[in-house]
Amino acid sequence: MEQIKSFKILPEEAINIRTKVFVEEQGFKEEFDTIDKIAEHLILFVDDNPIGTCRYYKKDDSYYFGRLAILKEYRNKNYGGLLLKEAINNLKKENAHKVFLNSQLSAKDFYIKHDFLQEGEMFYEEGCPHIKMYLKLG
Repeated sequence: MEQIKSFKILPEEAINIRTKVFVEEQGFKEEFDTIDKIAEHLILFVDDNPIGTCRYYKKDDSYYFGRLAILKEYRNKNYGGLLLKEAINNLKKENAHKVFLNSQLSAKDFYIKHDFLQEGEMFYEEGCPHIKMYLKLG
């Protein structure tokens, strides 16, 4: 059974998932930042096991989504889509009209599948190619 829980502070489950995915698997060193203190964090549980996480936040007048991570053994089962849809629904409740994200180039098609559009040129974060994307809400 799937359940998504929301947290105002960075929960231990999110730290563990992001560490496994972004630090151990992908080699990122600067995974945790000050945005973790202002973001809303979602955790996806499957049969009470935390298997995925993401965060979203408002900065100035813009809304942002990011740090979507699913444990390796649970990928390609639409769990990322579940987290993304939950975050989008929550942002709509906050009257957000547009949400931005910086996608790893390898994940661009996932976001396109969920109606995000590319904006600007490719750039690098910690040596990994990214692309800025956005979605108009409502």
